[in-house]
Amino acid sequence: MAFAGFILWAMGFLIESTADYQKLRFRQAPSGKDKFIRTGLWKHSRHPNYFGEMVLWYGIWMSSLSSLPSNGLGAIALASPLFVTFLLCKVSGVPLLEEAADAKWGNLREYQEYKKNTRLLLPIPKCRDVSFLLLPAGHGHHSLPVQNPRFEDQHRHPFLPPGYTWSTFRARNVLATCAPVGKLVLAS
Repeated sequence: MAFAGFILWAMGFLIESTADYQKLRFRQAPSGKDKFIRTGLWKHSRHPNYFGEMVLWYGIWMSSLSSLPSNGLGAIALASPLFVTFLLCKVSGVPLLEEAADAKWGNLREYQEYKKNTRLLLPIPKCRDVSFLLLPAGHGHHSLPVQNPRFEDQHRHPFLPPGYTWSTFRARNVLATCAPVGKLVLAS
């Protein structure tokens, strides 16, 4: 458990320090003056440094479990990373920076798009919504969907092949993964 905690701590430290370094370099560049960062980890998260900070504290907690007596102190020690998470998410970190960013760039369309399409904390790519799929007309929800290869242009797509219609897919088993070219959608 201590080794897993150390790995978690190292991941959090790496994420936080990388995000802080990326933001520092962005701010130091002349092109970064008075702009918001959306490169590196910041492309996928609006606060990757805070995410790393939280992961780091959960790693410390996990590492300490093996040295704590088994009388419930591990659960009590969990209060530390939970408190850090609470502070960063609800009190000092994220709310203050979100408010400042909204005041500074909230009127910019590109910032509104960034905010809409970027996760708050978790620095991984955000999958697109799978609600619009190209399905053969008249087929039920158990059909295997074929997604429009030009997903970004779905609302402006001038032509649909005969027998296909835009539909909302409501299957129980949908697997959607992000891919650089588009999205893979599988259903049973």
